[in-house]
Amino acid sequence: MPERYLQNSLTLPNIDDCDPAIFEKFIRYGVEKILSNFPATYDSRHYDVFVGYGGVAFMFFHLHQLFPDLTIAGDKVSLLCSTYLSASLSAVHNTSLKHLGFIGSHIGPLALAVVFYETIEKNTIESSKYLDIIDQYHSLLIQEDSNEVLYGRAGYIYALIFIRKYCKDNEEIMSKIGDKKLKEIIKLIIKDGRDGAKKMTVENLKTVNDKITKPALMWSWHNAEYIGAIHGVAGIIATILQCGELAHPYLDELLQTTEWLAELVQSNKNYPARIQSTHDDLIQ
Repeated sequence: MPERYLQNSLTLPNIDDCDPAIFEKFIRYGVEKILSNFPATYDSRHYDVFVGYGGVAFMFFHLHQLFPDLTIAGDKVSLLCSTYLSASLSAVHNTSLKHLGFIGSHIGPLALAVVFYETIEKNTIESSKYLDIIDQYHSLLIQEDSNEVLYGRAGYIYALIFIRKYCKDNEEIMSKIGDKKLKEIIKLIIKDGRDGAKKMTVENLKTVNDKITKPALMWSWHNAEYIGAIHGVAGIIATILQCGELAHPYLDELLQTTEWLAELVQSNKNYPARIQSTHDDLIQ
């Protein structure tokens, strides 16, 4: 197999050598630009983590994890998180649910609300309220025909993993999103992956060493087999592997499919956007 990377000729910076004051300066500059160009309002429909207020709130949440006392434009990052999260939840209330992924649906802001109120506001009543809303959507996963990260089941798994990571000390929350629910979703994704692999035709398959190889799992989005992180196989597998022991029953299939993906590398060391394509400008 050819090398799948380009040799780096540049000197790698050491984060330990970074002046904290300079680092904070760049953070402030970037955040103030966001505050100026994308102020939180309550008359917008841009709620999600992908391109909306949910994504800005998500950024402030992580800034709070790193620098809890950081103040920008006169406000602590925890307050800025609350402001943008409130705007996001307001937009969620005024829109209909179309998908179930953390990044591109209502689920992202709702999951962030669970974690925000539990860890920053210390308001278990509010966090439980938003978790109950997420729980109401769980049954829709059975009907969902998308498995990818942006809108589908893998994105829903990420939301549960995110909540479990930050709320692991809350027994009530953990009991509502226990292993049983994750197992159910993983099982559905794997079943679709097996069915998708069976449907692949000879024209879809990659020839390696004069042999036609076939993945154990394959998923499609809008009738195309994407291989990247947002719509494709790589994102789905990476998310399932984050489930630890719950992924163990499917490890052979997951690893075989990962090895199969590795064989798709092109002569320029990049990967195609999807199966049966040589375009590599958007590997999604």
